[in-house]
Amino acid sequence: MKKILTLILLAASASGLYAQGLYEGLIFSQNTYYGTARSMALGNAMTAVGGDLGSIVINPAGSAVSSYSQFTISPSLTISSSKAGYAAISGTDPYGNEGTSRYTRFNMPNIGLNLRYDTGQKYGLKSMSFGIVANGTNNYTSRIIAGGVNNATTYSGALAWDATNGGYAPSVLNSRDSYDRHSAPWALINGYRGGIIGDMPQNRYIGSAEVIYPNGDISIGGPIDQTYGLQSYGSKYDIDLNWGFNVDDQWFFGVNIGIQGLNYQYDEYIKEFARDPSQFPMEVDGVPTEFHNLRYRYSYNASGSGINAKIGVLYVPGNGLRLGAAIQTPTALTIRERWKYAADTHFTSSSLDCNETSPEGRYDYNFRAPYRVNAGVAYTYENIAMVSVDYEMCDYSTMRFFSRDGYDDDFSEANSDIRDLTGISHMLRAGVELKPVPEFAIRTGYNLTSLPESYYDEHHSKHTDTFMTHMVSFGLGYSSPGSFFADIAARYVFYPKEYVRPYGDYLYDGNVLKTASPEIESSRTKLNLVLTLGFRF
Repeated sequence: MKKILTLILLAASASGLYAQGLYEGLIFSQNTYYGTARSMALGNAMTAVGGDLGSIVINPAGSAVSSYSQFTISPSLTISSSKAGYAAISGTDPYGNEGTSRYTRFNMPNIGLNLRYDTGQKYGLKSMSFGIVANGTNNYTSRIIAGGVNNATTYSGALAWDATNGGYAPSVLNSRDSYDRHSAPWALINGYRGGIIGDMPQNRYIGSAEVIYPNGDISIGGPIDQTYGLQSYGSKYDIDLNWGFNVDDQWFFGVNIGIQGLNYQYDEYIKEFARDPSQFPMEVDGVPTEFHNLRYRYSYNASGSGINAKIGVLYVPGNGLRLGAAIQTPTALTIRERWKYAADTHFTSSSLDCNETSPEGRYDYNFRAPYRVNAGVAYTYENIAMVSVDYEMCDYSTMRFFSRDGYDDDFSEANSDIRDLTGISHMLRAGVELKPVPEFAIRTGYNLTSLPESYYDEHHSKHTDTFMTHMVSFGLGYSSPGSFFADIAARYVFYPKEYVRPYGDYLYDGNVLKTASPEIESSRTKLNLVLTLGFRF
């Protein structure tokens, strides 16, 4: 089965107001751990390892393992690559016109300081540590661009169908203060004022790329060149205040108070160009003209801050064996959403061109991200080799949206979808480290994460397919005889295929779909390059 990417466009258009839903909840909740170059090279299988500032976000007890204080900083490049194919009619056309898009962003997935205090005791509490560490837990860098020739459907037709079925009068869509009335979706208001759709008698609408035929039928005038693009960027990160405790060099305990922050920026657009404008005759305000092209744009930003707590333990029974476990509370977040629409339509008579930009929409609310549980085991052979394996469980069905006053009545539909269509995600992490000489280390890691979404098909049957995200990582490390150390790592993330619907189906004969709207198949990978510079003291 396909993994359909639910776009903010569709959620916002359906509600007429805001874009809170299952998809946004996953954006705010899912983790793709970053950290130091060492922890990333080891697949972040750090629950039972510790000693590295990248491990603290996973198991707070890791800070107590170090026999020294340390400082690290980790600049990074994220390179997102996608290959997208376009099908003008979903389900029947092959995905053609495949193209590759790349998007590169600089970020700082780790910076931290850990201070160790030796108690001087021979037994019992031998040392304590305090640290403050910022670690990245997700990166939203992505770009998809695809398009082709379509002579069956048009975005303007889909928007006109939505406006007609919504029963909105032109007076509702035409006033600038319509955005504040909240009685119609902003996409329809913007599209009407921007010339993408026009009105007809009896609150009916027609798309700018549609024509009325002599028999009264309304459909696309002729072939159009369609281009669809989406781009996202931003990150999610935890700033952890950490306390660690070393008991008899065998038991290590840790506590984090985490201050979580996120910033997610999403932009999408649709462009349509008439291949032959003469096939698109129309009248605008009584003036004969022809459709030439249109462009729709949507911009959305979500920023948030919140708090959580995590406790962890790491046990070293001897003979190279290490065991670790940690649990993180749900994260209480305050989310601030901002969004804006823009549309412009051009005709062969340029004096009739239209353009419209909406005011900035704003909405603040609360969100609860799910709890997490980690367990890990590691084995070290002297100072030559180490292997580590982690398991993490996260129950996404516990996500919830709330209004600022603490009630969830305004989000009943979104929260119902979360309960019904999400479940437990499993993450398996593994890492191996070899030290051919004491100063140098060779590392590799692997990460497998199951995605928690389910969905209903056209027969209202529920499906829970196992979609997986795979990560493979490699790295090298250097540790000087003095205080300086440096690590580098490269990680490849392989996402499951996504199928994007730029706009919904709208050509029906009764309840029977006559022609499906376009669909884009996207294969996406992400390369993370990280350099960590550190000092022990």
